[in-house]
Amino acid sequence: MRTLDSPAVEVSVDSPERHDSIPSSTSNNGSTFHSGLGETKHLMERLNTAQVKVKRLQRLEAALVDFFMEVMDRSDNNVRADHATRSLEAESAFVRGKRKEQFLKKAEGDPISLLNALRTHLRLKFAEQEAQEAAAERRFLVETLTNQQKEQDTRDKFQQLELSCCQLKEQRQSLMHQMNRNEQQEEITALKEARDALIKAAQIQKPLDGVRAGGVTSASASGTSPSHSNGEFFGTPAENQTLRRAIRKYELKMAQTEAVNEERKREVQRLQQQLTGLRQSTQLQMYSRLEKESRHLRELADDLKKRLAESEADLLRTKGTLKERETHMQKMRDEYARLFNAVQKQKQPTHYSPSKLGRAATPTSNSEHPYVVEHYRSEAARVERESEALKLQIRRMMASEQLHKQKTRVLRAEKQNLIRERDQLRADLDRAKRHSTLQSIAMNRQQAQSTKEIRKMGFTSIPQDVKQLKERNAFLEERFRKSLQSNSALTTI
Repeated sequence: MRTLDSPAVEVSVDSPERHDSIPSSTSNNGSTFHSGLGETKHLMERLNTAQVKVKRLQRLEAALVDFFMEVMDRSDNNVRADHATRSLEAESAFVRGKRKEQFLKKAEGDPISLLNALRTHLRLKFAEQEAQEAAAERRFLVETLTNQQKEQDTRDKFQQLELSCCQLKEQRQSLMHQMNRNEQQEEITALKEARDALIKAAQIQKPLDGVRAGGVTSASASGTSPSHSNGEFFGTPAENQTLRRAIRKYELKMAQTEAVNEERKREVQRLQQQLTGLRQSTQLQMYSRLEKESRHLRELADDLKKRLAESEADLLRTKGTLKERETHMQKMRDEYARLFNAVQKQKQPTHYSPSKLGRAATPTSNSEHPYVVEHYRSEAARVERESEALKLQIRRMMASEQLHKQKTRVLRAEKQNLIRERDQLRADLDRAKRHSTLQSIAMNRQQAQSTKEIRKMGFTSIPQDVKQLKERNAFLEERFRKSLQSNSALTTI
């Protein structure tokens, strides 16, 4: 029995020898024989082309399997980065060959399944990476809010300590004033007691001097007024010197007290200026920190928008690929229907009964050209195999279509999740901005109120500074309000 690999020259050599033994009356069979030879050549050419295509398809499958194995190994080694080099060195060529054979058996001649598996693996990896990044961003936001709360608590404690310090300073000043007042009262009482003692001594000494002087002196002394007698008391040099010494001492103490009070006033003014500078620097630091946070949140929002756009573009690409697969599957179905119709036309009907001449000529033609009959039989078997392969490919394409539908549903669910996460992040951003702005405004108001109270208690004679502080607080509130409006406008855009 001859095979399909036998050259066409043998056909041209053997056919005349056998054709010479046949009578010349069978010219009809000769024409069919020549047409069969042309068909045989055409089928041989198609067979060679199909073999070349099969070899190319096998090389393509091998390359796809190698690429699939490399991607899987690299993705696994990225997860286990410590054992990357050792795992690549330890894997032998035999093990890789076995794995390659397993993947080829798993693909079953369909490289599209390998591509689908690779795409699914990469999407899962990307989704896992995005989930990790989103979790890290959420942790960063939580840590930022916690740090902000700690800073606010620290500021509140600092303000409470400042208020307590001011209260203690006021108490100290009141105690110093009270102590100075008590000392002054004690000195005044001591001076009064000394004066009373001197007056009593002068009054006791006065009658003795009158008795010694005699009657004339007593008469003249009795004729004098009481005011003149009182003037004699202050006219004594020792008494006047004592009183002058006490007055100088009292004036010296009063001057020292006034100097101490002036020094304390200057110290309070210096502390007030230092406190105002610290508050202004704190406000500037808070404003700069809020600007940095708003800039960072804008960057996060832009990043989320970019990711959402990339996911939408990926979804559109997937839809385009799915449409291409559907068109390709429709083309394959049309090709299968065309081949099936051609095979059905080539098959003889069951009710067909050849004529006597045909039945008489059939054994002779079969005996004359057995390789042609064998070729047609093999061609029919090949067409049946092709039809079975096409049926299998159609089933696989239908399965891949179902898989693509599932992937489309998964991508839609991922898109909805991303949209929800974006909305949640926008709401968190607006809430954080609103909270920080309200905290800054409340702190500014508390600072303004505390400044007003301290100024009222300590310095009632400085209305111009209070007015400037009010104007500055109003300016800062207006500035924060404008920044809040601009941030809200940006978020709505």
